[in-house]
Amino acid sequence: MTAKIPFITLDGQRDTTLNKTRDFTWNDIVSFFKDHLPSDVKEVEGFMPVVPVADDKIIDQPRPSGGTSQRVDANIAAISMLVLDLDEEGAYDIAKEKFAAYDHLVYSTFSHNENAPYKLRMMLRLDQPIPIKEWEECFHALVSDLPSDIQCGNPSRFYYYPTVNTASTIPPVFIENKGIALTKDDILGMHNEQGMNAEWVKEQEKRKKMAGGIRDYRGEYHSVAQRPKGYSYEDYIERHAKPLEDLRRYPSARHKFAAAVTMSEIARFKEHADPKTLIEFVMRACEDVGQPPLYSSGDTLAELIDTYGNKGLIFSAYLKSGMEKCPNHINRQYLQQCANAGTAASKSKNWSFEPDKNYLPQEMTYDYAGIRSRNLPAMKSLMENGNIIDFCTNVLANEVSINPEGAKLSFVGQFIFKTAASYYEKQHGLADATKTRALNAIADKSDTIANEVLAKVGNAVKDHQQFKGFVDMALGFGMKTSMNNEFVFEGFRKQNNRSYANRRDDNTPSPS
Repeated sequence: MTAKIPFITLDGQRDTTLNKTRDFTWNDIVSFFKDHLPSDVKEVEGFMPVVPVADDKIIDQPRPSGGTSQRVDANIAAISMLVLDLDEEGAYDIAKEKFAAYDHLVYSTFSHNENAPYKLRMMLRLDQPIPIKEWEECFHALVSDLPSDIQCGNPSRFYYYPTVNTASTIPPVFIENKGIALTKDDILGMHNEQGMNAEWVKEQEKRKKMAGGIRDYRGEYHSVAQRPKGYSYEDYIERHAKPLEDLRRYPSARHKFAAAVTMSEIARFKEHADPKTLIEFVMRACEDVGQPPLYSSGDTLAELIDTYGNKGLIFSAYLKSGMEKCPNHINRQYLQQCANAGTAASKSKNWSFEPDKNYLPQEMTYDYAGIRSRNLPAMKSLMENGNIIDFCTNVLANEVSINPEGAKLSFVGQFIFKTAASYYEKQHGLADATKTRALNAIADKSDTIANEVLAKVGNAVKDHQQFKGFVDMALGFGMKTSMNNEFVFEGFRKQNNRSYANRRDDNTPSPS
């Protein structure tokens, strides 16, 4: 362990130069990180575990808040040590087992306290630096089954040296584990195709259910992406009363306020969150507690969109929200446009709080008109060839493909039978008794229809047998409501203002 390991030291989060490189042996690093510095503020010196590019290749990138920064990914040639933030309860136990054979150290961070005695950071020794072009693949393999902060994947990420909050009532933590150096092949061999550790997944499933998750027809729980009541200043105040109360008590804690609001808003509303009005709310709220405008002071506005060349708070919140991927429009250019709009509003004091409707998803409606608009090709095909089973299959497959996590098949079943009844009446002039027999034939073939739907979109359905049951109930429900021409689509209310869901009996599936 006599090989020198290069890393960059910085005077603090605001230091954006890469001109202070140190070369320590692993033993030197262990000794250096062993002692925690007592501090009453988080902002202290820190480091970047990287090898910078050659001096003549370093660029000075303009920053949104003015000035330039060298702390950008383009200036990083290789990763010299692995650093993982283990901020979740139980994360260290998983990492400890995973890296038991390798040299690593663990130290508690400034956030480690009696209420969160698990805020830890792990550093692992590499046999040689990992070239930047290979880093993304390595990082994903490294954390595939580890609940680590995904922001640690940013090559130009800044980390604080070990500090202990003077207000903390528990001692700091330092652990050294002796083993061997971690190789690139070791890292790639850690990739877990099944994803997160089983126990961790179990805990996440529990959290999803507690947070209002629902089980879809595939048998999977998923967190419901709610739509906000509105995007006005008053709506934001109502949703974020607690962070706003903290801001009023500590007006200078603008970064903490921005981070709390951003994470809460995006975790709750996901693709329905609107960065434009979110930034506007943070800016106005800070001014309303007597702080100077964000566009002219501090780094909070820059940190929302681009943290010193890294992904900012908004992008990070999307990554942590549980969405399969970040929306395509959430990039630095778009977020800078949102920040510019907020700055203009702040200067004019003309706060609009108009969401950017270009990127907000349209609501998936399950009234008759909504389902019909999505299935016009299937209706046209029915008129042309008269194949009612193909029509049923195409409508169901289309609805599942559009909304795989939440297709409301009971409403879709009603649409199928309403359309089929109209088709038999208008195209074939069937009398009621004959029409009823024809409609019954559709319900009787639910298993055949379900199998044909699965042949089209089976990959979207986890439990095929359970799905067949849903199709059978949906078609049965459609048949039942068609008997008396009493279709009950989403949003329907009878004159007594009672929804069908409130008067259904045990034999009728819920229209959801």
